[in-house]
Amino acid sequence: MAEEHIQGDIPSPTSWITVDDGIRLFLRRWIPVNPVRAIVLIVHGMAEHSLRYEPLALRLAGEGFEVWAADARGHGMTADRRMKPDRRAKKPGGQGAGIDNRRIKPDRRANPAAPVLNAGMSRAANDHGKGGLLGHCADRNGFFRVVADINILVDAVKEAHPDLPLFILGHSWGSFLAQAYIETHGDRLAGCLLSGTRGLVGVQINFGALLMSFFAILRGKRRFSVLSWAVANGSYNKHFRPNRTFFDWLSRDEQSVDAYIADPLCGFGCSSGFYRDLICGIRDIHRPKAMAGIPQSLPIYIFCGSADPVGDMGESPTALVTAYRSLGIRDLEFVLYPDARHELLSETNREEVMGNILRWLTRRLPQ
Repeated sequence: MAEEHIQGDIPSPTSWITVDDGIRLFLRRWIPVNPVRAIVLIVHGMAEHSLRYEPLALRLAGEGFEVWAADARGHGMTADRRMKPDRRAKKPGGQGAGIDNRRIKPDRRANPAAPVLNAGMSRAANDHGKGGLLGHCADRNGFFRVVADINILVDAVKEAHPDLPLFILGHSWGSFLAQAYIETHGDRLAGCLLSGTRGLVGVQINFGALLMSFFAILRGKRRFSVLSWAVANGSYNKHFRPNRTFFDWLSRDEQSVDAYIADPLCGFGCSSGFYRDLICGIRDIHRPKAMAGIPQSLPIYIFCGSADPVGDMGESPTALVTAYRSLGIRDLEFVLYPDARHELLSETNREEVMGNILRWLTRRLPQ
């Protein structure tokens, strides 16, 4: 059952979409008042949710782009909201974020600073082993299970708008999922946008995959592991010492960082199984055989910050661009914003970033 919301003049209905294994994904759409020119499917990052992309969605919808964004398994409204986020680092010098999966009880914290998350739909009845647990996508192969969900969302878009171009925009974790998607289904898209992304990691990722698999066995795949979290995220903030918060690496805009920290559906630590599947997924999508599956005709736009530690301060997305060029991808654009950090859509220059996204999309519409 869809629920209708209005943001200014832009309708923003919410609904649920059931995928092939019975899990329900929470879906948001922003629909232009004027005729729709194209669709943009947003794939959010780790430990966040679709509503954070509303400023971009409203900007795009105002220019004729209908925007779809689902809360992925283990995230946002799709996850089981009974899980209480725990050990969130809200003070300088905090010790990181995480979830104590042994403590399942209603989250009754009043948080006026957080976005309104569709009152009346505050809990999704999804199986904990299939994405109904905050921070845990699936017991097995969670990364590629989410990629399969993206294809089902694409099916839904094409059923609703069979004659319109479809673009995918992935940020951070979502950018890795989008990379995986274009390697197998790139021919279904009119273009791909990657934000806060990275490329090839090197042979050390094989050791990392083994290490994360060991932690998942040691701790339990559905439970938070400090060791897994530290390997995945622990070094990002060191580039910005002295630290005001544990999430200084996200943006130079302190209000944006504070809003992220205040949001109960952001900043949580994920499960050991999530981190295992993440690093194995990054390893697999950067194998030469996998990357060769990207259509050479697919337009790709990569935009990152030069001070983003996820991308090794600009080095890794630069290497990804080089790899894509070597594959013969013909329409490839790369923007590296000076001094910008990980979340470009929450950065001090976000208006510039959103304007460039809009211009890139518009130039690739059918004439």
